[in-house]
Amino acid sequence: MRILLVSAIHPEATWLHKAFRESAHSVQRVDDIRDGVFLAAHDPFDAVVALAMEPASQAGLLHALPALSRVDEAPVIIALVRGLGAAERVRMLRAGADGCLTPPYSFVEIHERIVALQRITVALPAEPLGALRITVQLDAATRELVAGASRIALTRREYQLLECLLRRFDVPVPRDQLIRYAWSEKEEVDPACVNLVVSRLRRKLTGRCPQVRIETVSRYGYQLSVDA
Repeated sequence: MRILLVSAIHPEATWLHKAFRESAHSVQRVDDIRDGVFLAAHDPFDAVVALAMEPASQAGLLHALPALSRVDEAPVIIALVRGLGAAERVRMLRAGADGCLTPPYSFVEIHERIVALQRITVALPAEPLGALRITVQLDAATRELVAGASRIALTRREYQLLECLLRRFDVPVPRDQLIRYAWSEKEEVDPACVNLVVSRLRRKLTGRCPQVRIETVSRYGYQLSVDA
């Protein structure tokens, strides 16, 4: 999943950022909720997780929630707040949040709430091969590509790049979008890094799952396809 983390500098935000990345998610972090609304309106995210620990940041989040919930391809919105009673949390939900949690936070609960609300399955049926159909999907628990009976172990970067391609299966994905997805923690990325990861993925696919291929789209990016 692609996750936007909105929080000022805070130990819990650092902990969440690390936990999401270690779970093979693409995470982009901003300090201000207004920047978060702008990014969500211009770039697709599966979820927005906003930490609001102080009254000022909670007021800003409450004000921004209606706009955030109206963006195209609206993400799941999880508000993590401190010191708010039931009535204030209900206001957050009515303003547009999909979940509003108070400490102590459990990463597993946050993660599973997002998954349950999003209900995204990065799986697709490929063209029939005789009487069979191949299903291509990613297993986030083991960080593997599952294609039919084949399972291919992936690095975190390989996993995120494939996830980005798989979400737009059989459609060219621009190189800059792949960079934002798989290298979300870096401000500048050498385009050669994308080529390197794609080359490694192609070698793995050729050896274990040759019907799944990553095609180069000249001067644009890459496209994931499956041979019939």
